[in-house]
Amino acid sequence: MKSPEFKAAATPEHWSPKLTDTSPNTEGSVSAPNLTTDGSQHSGWGSLVYLASPHGHPNPDVREWRFRQVCLAAAELIKADVMPFSPIAHSHPIANLANLHVSWEFWKTFDTAMILRCQELWVLQLPGIRESVGCLAEVEFARTLGTPVVWCAPEDLIPDYDPALAELIYQSGAVPKGVL
Repeated sequence: MKSPEFKAAATPEHWSPKLTDTSPNTEGSVSAPNLTTDGSQHSGWGSLVYLASPHGHPNPDVREWRFRQVCLAAAELIKADVMPFSPIAHSHPIANLANLHVSWEFWKTFDTAMILRCQELWVLQLPGIRESVGCLAEVEFARTLGTPVVWCAPEDLIPDYDPALAELIYQSGAVPKGVL
């Protein structure tokens, strides 16, 4: 059960809605806002947002690239006064340092506990999202709670996002030299 002191914030005036929903199953979802981070004063921090994104991959370089992409997205949200919690940004360095598993099964209890504390779940739709067991489970869990799910196109959140590079990494399962 969510803490009563938290209320889902209305869309701040400095955001203009932009439809970016290309998810495989978006019933009951809302569209990602087009964030404006022009340096103007914002109205303050809003809801705590769980920022889901694909991570797992046999190639550690692909996991590192995905980690960096979600960190860039989270930074943009912070600049726009959104409070994101990214399980990948939080746990990727911990898992690497302590040689922990990167599977959904290992992180499931931790991640669902965090979803319970968030007012929204946003999904960063990096290539690999449709195969991400963890992301799909997180979306399903959020929906069972009645938590709004927002589907975000990477180019709406990540400065200088390169869709062609992202697709190359996804198709080849490797990160080109010089990218990391």
